[in-house]
Amino acid sequence: MTIGASGQVAALGPTAPLPASVPLGTREVMNQPFSADAITAVVQTLADGTHITRQTMTVKMYRDAAGRTRSDRILGSMTGSGPTGPVNVLITDPLAGYRYVLDPANKIAHRSVMAKPRSVPSPPDPASSAAARPANGIPAGGGVGAGSSGGWASSSHTKSEDLGTQTMQGVQVQGRRTTIVYPAGMFGNDRDITAVGDIWTSRELGLVILQVRSDPRTGETTTKIENLSRTQPDPTIFTVPPDYKVQDGPVAGQ
Repeated sequence: MTIGASGQVAALGPTAPLPASVPLGTREVMNQPFSADAITAVVQTLADGTHITRQTMTVKMYRDAAGRTRSDRILGSMTGSGPTGPVNVLITDPLAGYRYVLDPANKIAHRSVMAKPRSVPSPPDPASSAAARPANGIPAGGGVGAGSSGGWASSSHTKSEDLGTQTMQGVQVQGRRTTIVYPAGMFGNDRDITAVGDIWTSRELGLVILQVRSDPRTGETTTKIENLSRTQPDPTIFTVPPDYKVQDGPVAGQ
C-alpha cells in the first residue's frame, strides 16, 4: 500500500477493485471540528500459520469549524515496532483557497491554489458517489464498480451489502461490505480468489471510522480511527510555521 502527496491510498497491483482507498480523511465540512489518529496495520498469514503484523502508517488528522484540515503522516517502521517520524504534513485552507504540503526535514511549504474550493454544510450519504470524492487525510479512490476498477471489474464478480449501523468512537457509523470474486485464470490463479472490504462511515463527520480489507494475496489491511476528539483544534496548526520557506506550485486538484 502506498500513500501519495495528496493522501491517496493506492492498492497493490490487481487488488485495485477493492475499496482499499476509502474516505478516511477529512472533507470540507463546516462546523464539525475534530482531531483523531488514523492507524493502518497489515497482517499477513504465512503458509505455516505464522502471522506477521506491521503498522504501516499513522495519520494524525485535524479539522476546525471553518473546514480547514491538517494531516500529519507518519510511516511505521519495517520491523513493526511502531511509527518512526513525520514524513510530511498536508494542510488545506478552503477559506484562503490554498493547499500546503509541508516538508519538515527541509522546512519548505509547497503551496498550491485549490481548484473551486467549496464547503459541505452536511456530509453526504457515504454510499453515494459524492462520499467517494478525494479529501484531505486518507481519501477515497472512487469505490468499487464497473466504472472505477478498470479492466478487472469486467471479468470479476462484485457484490455489495449493507451492514447496518453501529457506534464506534462515540459516533454512529453505517457499514457496507464489498465482496469481489476473481475467477480462476483471471491472472494465473488456478481457483477463485475472494477479497472482502468492510467500510464503516460516520455521516455526521464525513469520516470513515473503520476499514478492513481482506485479500489472500496481500493479507488483511485495517485502517481505524482512534483517539477521536470533537473539540476545536489549536488554530495555529493550520498555518505555515514562520521558519518555513513557501514555494508556489500548480493548482491542486480536487
